[in-house]
Amino acid sequence: MGENERIYRIMLSMEKFEFESISLETSDMSWNSKGLGQIKTEVIENKIIFNETIELHEEFGDTELKDKKMWVFYEDKIEFWHLRNGSYQKIFTFLTDQEKIVLEKKYDCKPDVYLGGLTLLEDRLISTIDIHHENHRKKERITYTYFRNDKN
Repeated sequence: MGENERIYRIMLSMEKFEFESISLETSDMSWNSKGLGQIKTEVIENKIIFNETIELHEEFGDTELKDKKMWVFYEDKIEFWHLRNGSYQKIFTFLTDQEKIVLEKKYDCKPDVYLGGLTLLEDRLISTIDIHHENHRKKERITYTYFRNDKN
């Protein structure tokens, strides 16, 4: 079995997640938030769509948000797409082999630059997004830790 087939099967089993966003030391922003969410997966050909509902716990009260992410699987890579403004936009391509998952290149969304990470463990999937502003006023890390329903 190929590595992407294994990753595909594990992603299909994800049903909940933890969310955390933090502003790092040089950031002028205050994007510190945590939350818990549920996932309903949808499969279309070689794609898995995460339909996410998240309850954010913030300083000024709780907020429920909905989000959609799409993972597109190929033999030696996985693409990460995010629903923005009514259509999916490709954000990252991760190259895969037996040893690791590697980001192919950064995503430029001027004036911001996005770097992504994807770590697969036996019982969870960790997706990170680092956002850096070209004039250094923004430096953020967003982490999604996805779990199967029987884990965590």
